[in-house]
Amino acid sequence: MTLLIAVGNLLRGDDGVAHRVLELVPESPAVRRMSCHQLTPEMADDVAAAREVYVIDADAAATEAAIEPLSPASEAPYGPAHFFAPSHLVALAINLYAWQGRAFLCRTPGVDFSPGLRLSALAEAGAHAAAALLAQRIL
Repeated sequence: MTLLIAVGNLLRGDDGVAHRVLELVPESPAVRRMSCHQLTPEMADDVAAAREVYVIDADAAATEAAIEPLSPASEAPYGPAHFFAPSHLVALAINLYAWQGRAFLCRTPGVDFSPGLRLSALAEAGAHAAAALLAQRIL
């Protein structure tokens, strides 16, 4: 099974673009979808049940959608649990469940992270491009 995890705040403009990507990826019985505001340690169980995991997230530095391999973090996250990176999630799945799957980060461009429900034109175009990239890999 392949797991797609959309991360982002739907109320902060382009930060919610990952959720739009999930809407655009065609349905498949071999694909499980999750949407969240932020990653949490509890998701390691979901990762461990998958053969492949794609974490989809907005990236203010990206100019186009891209998928790259995701390596596990070598160190635990610092400070309070308000930031749990995709690499920390992968590391936790490996350490707790001996997970041996493959993980990827799907970066989708975003430029407007101000309050609101609308995506910028760049983010909307990036969502379509990211969905096409994901569909090529998982379907």
